[in-house]
Amino acid sequence: MNSLKYKKLMWTIFLIVIALVVVVGYQFRFGQPSVCLNSDDVEISLEKVNNYEQQAHINVQMHDGSRSFSISEIATMYNPIELRNCGIYVLRGFNFDYSKFSPLPGFNRSLWRYDYLGKGKKILDLAWLNDVGATMYAYDYIFRVSPNEDYLALIAGGVGAEDYGIIFQLLSSLEGEDSFRVLYKNIVGSNPNIYGSIGFNEWSSDSRYFWGNIFDGADVKAYYRIDIENKTFDVYEAPYGSLGGDALVLNPNNGYVPYDPNAYWSPDADDMAIRTAMNQEDGLKSELHLRHLPTGKDILVASVDEPLWRFSPKWISDTELEYTLPSGAKKTFVIPL
Repeated sequence: MNSLKYKKLMWTIFLIVIALVVVVGYQFRFGQPSVCLNSDDVEISLEKVNNYEQQAHINVQMHDGSRSFSISEIATMYNPIELRNCGIYVLRGFNFDYSKFSPLPGFNRSLWRYDYLGKGKKILDLAWLNDVGATMYAYDYIFRVSPNEDYLALIAGGVGAEDYGIIFQLLSSLEGEDSFRVLYKNIVGSNPNIYGSIGFNEWSSDSRYFWGNIFDGADVKAYYRIDIENKTFDVYEAPYGSLGGDALVLNPNNGYVPYDPNAYWSPDADDMAIRTAMNQEDGLKSELHLRHLPTGKDILVASVDEPLWRFSPKWISDTELEYTLPSGAKKTFVIPL
């Protein structure tokens, strides 16, 4: 064999070995084989165990048939489980006395990852008991995993603390330093109209932008958009009438959020009845608006005489918003080009 052919053979072998290392490394990124699926291949149902716990039943359609498994000890809070193409991320809690609402020995709140073969692994501790029985908190009980499964968004520090803010960590190196941190005090800045607590919305589908909000009770005071590539962020004061329910309908791909400038909500039924009567007397209608947060563009989508009507808006595409009228009829609004 001449030297040229030998060099070509050695380069071919080298490239094959590198390719195998990359594939195997990806598959065992979390210490488990990776099985990636489309969302249409996965069905999930949540079963409530008590007021504070639930379990998930997952059915997976694979090329060689279906598989089913369950995950227990899941918190009943908002968004405790996220499905991604290559894994399921779940907030789980152990050893807590809900009758006394106090931790038991071995208490732990943690984030787990399951592959679609049903194998689970704890990937991050959020809270636990230390050696003297005191509860230690590393992060709040809220998380978001980027669609490409590269980043994990968390909240660290308590409200009012100097380090209160949003942390982004690489899922491939959770034991390392934070990849990026945005402090609450920097989001709020000197704007007196923005105050409250950090809330999460969603990642954009391309995993570049992460959206969230600053809320005070049911009222949303502001929205923020974090550019994970450039490690920068923008803050947008929320339009008057922004409430928590509609805030979660913010579209992370186009920056539009629905709201009603005449909206009002109270947990007290009598209070709601009084406000309804006041709106009727003042002739205030219920209005569904769309606000484009980056530009401030405002679109009136619908208006009805029914006071304090909740339109229950939801996106059916990045350009189409579905909403419900008092008659029960569903309408679709298309964002004009």
